[in-house]
Amino acid sequence: MKTKQALLAGLLFACLYLPAHVAADSPEIKTDIEHGQTSGTDFNTTYIGQWDDYGYLHGGYGDVQVNFIGHRAQIWATKSDLSGIVEVWVDGVKHGEFDAHTADYENGVNVYTITDLEEGPHTVLLKQKDSNNYFYYNGMSTYRNEEVRLITELTGLPESITVDTLSRQVLTFQGQPTNANESVQFSSKNPEIAQVDEKGIVYGVKEGQTEIVLKTQNIERTVPVTVIPAENNLSISQGSTDQHTSQDQYDHVLELDQVTTASRPVWLGDEVNGQFILKSKNQDLKQIHISPSDFISDAGSISSDKVQTYFLKETSAYVGRGGQKFVLPDASAPHEMVPDILDKAAYTDLASNHLQAVWLKISVPRDAKPGLYKGHFTVTAENLSKPIQVPYQFEVLPIEQPKDTNRFSMELWQYPFTTARYYGLSEEEWFSDKHMEILKQQLSEYVKIGGGAITTTISEDPWNHQTYDAYPSMVKWTKQADGHFDFDFTNYDKYVELALSLGINKQIKSFSLTPWENQIGYFDVTQQRMQSLSLPVGSAEWTAIWGEFLKAYIQHLDEKGWFDLAYMSMDERPLETMEHVVSLIEQYKNKDGKSLKISAAMNYSAEKAEILNHIHDISIDLAQIQDEVAVRKLAHDRRQKGFTTTLYTCVGDYPSSFARSAPVESAWTLWYAQSLGMDGYLRWAYDAWVKDPLTNIDHWWWESGDPFLVYPGDKDGKDKTPRTSPRFENFKEAKRQIEKLRWIKEAIPETADEIDTFVQSLVREYGVVNAYGANESKSMEQNKAVEAEVARMNQKVEELSRRYAKQLAKVYSEVPQTAPVQEELPTFVVPSYFDNSKQVSLGTDNTVTFKGTEPHFISVTTAFGQLPQNTFSLIVKSLSQGNYHVFDGKKGDLYDLYFVDTEGHKVPVDNITAKVRIPVSSKVETAFSLSEDGQITSLPFTQVDAHHIEITVNHFSLYGVLYKKQETPPHENPGQTSNTDPLNDQNKKQDQQGISNDEDGQKNDPSDTASSPTKEEQLPKTGLANNFELSLLGLLGLAFGITFFKRTRK
Repeated sequence: MKTKQALLAGLLFACLYLPAHVAADSPEIKTDIEHGQTSGTDFNTTYIGQWDDYGYLHGGYGDVQVNFIGHRAQIWATKSDLSGIVEVWVDGVKHGEFDAHTADYENGVNVYTITDLEEGPHTVLLKQKDSNNYFYYNGMSTYRNEEVRLITELTGLPESITVDTLSRQVLTFQGQPTNANESVQFSSKNPEIAQVDEKGIVYGVKEGQTEIVLKTQNIERTVPVTVIPAENNLSISQGSTDQHTSQDQYDHVLELDQVTTASRPVWLGDEVNGQFILKSKNQDLKQIHISPSDFISDAGSISSDKVQTYFLKETSAYVGRGGQKFVLPDASAPHEMVPDILDKAAYTDLASNHLQAVWLKISVPRDAKPGLYKGHFTVTAENLSKPIQVPYQFEVLPIEQPKDTNRFSMELWQYPFTTARYYGLSEEEWFSDKHMEILKQQLSEYVKIGGGAITTTISEDPWNHQTYDAYPSMVKWTKQADGHFDFDFTNYDKYVELALSLGINKQIKSFSLTPWENQIGYFDVTQQRMQSLSLPVGSAEWTAIWGEFLKAYIQHLDEKGWFDLAYMSMDERPLETMEHVVSLIEQYKNKDGKSLKISAAMNYSAEKAEILNHIHDISIDLAQIQDEVAVRKLAHDRRQKGFTTTLYTCVGDYPSSFARSAPVESAWTLWYAQSLGMDGYLRWAYDAWVKDPLTNIDHWWWESGDPFLVYPGDKDGKDKTPRTSPRFENFKEAKRQIEKLRWIKEAIPETADEIDTFVQSLVREYGVVNAYGANESKSMEQNKAVEAEVARMNQKVEELSRRYAKQLAKVYSEVPQTAPVQEELPTFVVPSYFDNSKQVSLGTDNTVTFKGTEPHFISVTTAFGQLPQNTFSLIVKSLSQGNYHVFDGKKGDLYDLYFVDTEGHKVPVDNITAKVRIPVSSKVETAFSLSEDGQITSLPFTQVDAHHIEITVNHFSLYGVLYKKQETPPHENPGQTSNTDPLNDQNKKQDQQGISNDEDGQKNDPSDTASSPTKEEQLPKTGLANNFELSLLGLLGLAFGITFFKRTRK
């Protein structure tokens, strides 16, 4: 997602962010002096000349001076084509020089090493030979000797330890003083009973008792050890879905000795996620299998077929970032095995003294009974001493998970050509029936997470092959002999139709008018081969060619009925480029006079403020967010216009969603977007796999795992559904939690301020760039801090859920018995044709009142039986009075009222008797309705109180009020007196003049966004719908688990 233009701040990074450390077995101390460490006395950096701090490194035209204490040092820099020869001076004497020039970027290079210095303070000066060169300095590692500091006491030793004959246990203690660096020697008084290694790990050998001796220069301590017979050659430990459990944690994983409880309660229709750890002893285990039981509560049961278990499979991940296109990190570079794959295999093997994480997932049916559910998992293996039962329990609350998952959007870009390559399909098989069947399975997890945006390409490889696989255009361009272009949308149509059929139906994102190298690929009929043009954005030829495409594309979208879903998309393009794109797109209209909408993943800054008024959907990188208050205001203001604002993360961000990231970081990023009042989250790659991601996930540019969140299915089997990852599952869970919170906020308006204030208290953590260029957590403590923040958010959801559950039970117990009943939950009686509700009060006379929220508080009361069966919710829009002659300078309010079904399509409601209560701000002169042809009808109204009137209607249309004129102050000329029948006068004027149309509002018409009605849903073409402010007031429906329809902007 990062561009080449962003290489300076994105691919050039500091490589020395490791804290100083002391090794107990060595007197040499390493101190890393970061490039930005300009303060301090013994270890500091001074920049001479012109230098810029990019956060990742310093770059500039000048010299660098570094002071340190020690006897040797390593100099780190980023080589580039802008750099040259740099001289190294030590204590005023030239020591040597190094060449920082290379044709490509090489990040974090040890460019020079200084050795054989006397122990003590030194000054290193790096001088550029050519003052015109631009030097990228990363930092310096220094080494000094220090005398051994003796241990005076050992504290924290256990009184005794017990270990069986197949296992081991690490001795834990603390040497005093805490800065002591003396080594401790370990020995066993009887190695035939128990043995101990140099790290203090005790191994049981045979049944008996002995002592382990800990000895330093001045002290000696013993710890009694009891060795017991092994009951089994496997133990079970509790795991965490928030953190990875790596093999180096083996000796710190404790055996589970109690029932495991899910970390949080769930709702009906929700999912339980959990993890436990298999810990082998000194024997290999074969064919391990996990079998779940049914889960039972006092009121019901959940069948074991709703329970899935996954062995977490490891894959090899480079610990840093690359820096040269198509060049993967060397095999000798540091790698880690990361348990990032939820493998669907039914059996696995486990080597001795190893860990195997098991991920469990329980799907709670919507018709389950609330309560505490208990069950277990049985672990078996061919050579297991005996099966092990792992007890597990979770609580189900009496609330239903919202079915509408679009309150918080999730956009993950898809890579169907990568899928084709991985499963061995040829170019001729692209979008064939075989490919489409694989893609149908591939997209299944995107559907589950609520993905709404379809990723398409309209130009060849718009990201210039930044991923392992190129991304060809789904639209085939052909240049005919006369110079004009033809466009074949066959593959584009197949993919869009497939995605729509799966429910991915909020947006069609088309990349791009601005491919990264501005290349336009096409087949030339005359030359009978593929050709490529590179055209400057905004040039006459660029404008002409893309104009030709836009005409054809818009016509095709109109024919397919997809125009309102389509967005012309850009990814991190410069401001000038975006301005040209906006100007071009707004020149081309569809059959209804609308321009295509625009989306952009972009770097937000004040200079781009004006262009944002033309971009309907923007996504802002986490690294760009420095002023949270300003971003909240931006998101709020854009939402008022019907525009969408989301957060994205990518290369170089922390917290993030790389394979080595703590999985909980994924959840944190969604909560952070929520804390900023954003509309959702975007991740640039759902499935842009490297060559063989099940084995190795290195990439030549990015952190391991950055290009994808899911892994391939089985190459040779029928099951091509992707394997997910802990980070993906954390995304899913956090999205469900946020959906709950947003729904509760709508259902209980009095919680709005409490929820907003609480979520905005989310604490943001900042990572550190490691020695290999990856931005990551500083420590396990920081991982735990991120985990604690997410836990705090989840606890708030739980608290409000319990509070809401009690109120919900009270509301539904009052529902009229004439309404359909859910037999499974007789306490809760609901109309079955409603999905969910926002604010509903139910009368004893079989009526329902829909109550709106701020700022209008309109309510509608009617009988259940008069509403169509597919009615979902009521939409209320406040219309700008400046566009309607009915006001003629008078003050008033005008509202558009209509019902929609579950997909947001307008539902005709006629021959109904409904009371509409309208808020008023002054004395009302007249209430009225406004018909499609602009005719105004006066309506009788009842003054309910000083702030509300009530009218009775038989259909839903435009309704409004005119206010009486205030008394004119003596110094003003009142002019004409008020008409006694203002509406008749207005009708006369409209007969003469017609309804005004604000042409200037056309380009900012909120109906052009995905949150506006579809063509069939918009106001009639009377000029009334051309320019009004959208105010999404009522999204109201009713069911047992109340959720709310939100007209998605995606």
